[in-house]
Amino acid sequence: MGHWKNDQMNGYGTLYLNENEYYEGEFVDNKRSGWGRMYYENGNMYEGEWFNNKRHGLGLFFIINGNHYEGNWFEDKKHGYGQYYFEKEKYLFKGLWLNDMCKSSEFTQLLNREHKTSASQKI
Repeated sequence: MGHWKNDQMNGYGTLYLNENEYYEGEFVDNKRSGWGRMYYENGNMYEGEWFNNKRHGLGLFFIINGNHYEGNWFEDKKHGYGQYYFEKEKYLFKGLWLNDMCKSSEFTQLLNREHKTSASQKI
C-alpha cells in the first residue's frame, strides 16, 4: 500500500508481511530505504534509517521485554556508537559496537532512574 513508480514501491508506503509483521516508511525500487518502522511478529520494533532492506544508519530497536538499543547500524547489525538499555536490571551500556558486538563501553546502573530514548518521528 503506498506510492509506486515503474511497477515498484517508491516513496512512502506500508508493506504487510503477515497480519502481525509489517513495515511502514520509505521505499526505493521495492526496498526499504530511508526512514521507517518495522513491526516484527514477535512484538519487537525498529524505528530508524534503512538502506537496501537492512537497518542502516541511526535507529532505535525496542525488544518486547523492555530492553532497547539506540545508535548506529550497518547492514542490519549494531555498528558504531550506541547504547543498550537492559530494562529488568536497569543497566545501560554506552559505547562502540562492531558487527553486533559491544567492543568498548561505559557501564551504568540506573537504579530508580528512568531511561528515556530520543523522540520518534511521526508517520
